[in-house]
Amino acid sequence: VSIANACTDITVQDNDIQICRHCVTSGLSDDYGENRDIYISNNTLRNGISAVIDSHASTINYEVTNNKIYCSGSNCAFNDGTAYSLFANNKVYEAYGESAISRRGRVADTKKIITGNYIECASLIEENNGNISELIVSDNNVISTKTTDVI
Repeated sequence: VSIANACTDITVQDNDIQICRHCVTSGLSDDYGENRDIYISNNTLRNGISAVIDSHASTINYEVTNNKIYCSGSNCAFNDGTAYSLFANNKVYEAYGESAISRRGRVADTKKIITGNYIECASLIEENNGNISELIVSDNNVISTKTTDVI
């Protein structure tokens, strides 16, 4: 599912999406308008090549809830470039050697809420390029095989 620029109120719900570069992705360039109010819930998502859910920095907010996410190899479940994101009550499997959530793009004034997730074979979040100004992490169950500086 590719969500072009300048979209609002998009819901991706109750799907089984398999073997794709990104099962859900949004945004291309800030020059064409920002996406906002993207809701991804109750899906089973399996990827083959890159981050299962991907948001470029031209996306204002994602709410990713109640999904079963199967990563492939060292791919993350959510490559997050949003200004605001909620990642809640998801089950993430097979994210070997990668964080479930990886930061992408935005530089400042970001808010991340990560709660109630079950993460298998990965760490929870890795801030690799960006500045999270508010991070709320609660009630996650992480079975981690990674030992680097991540939450």
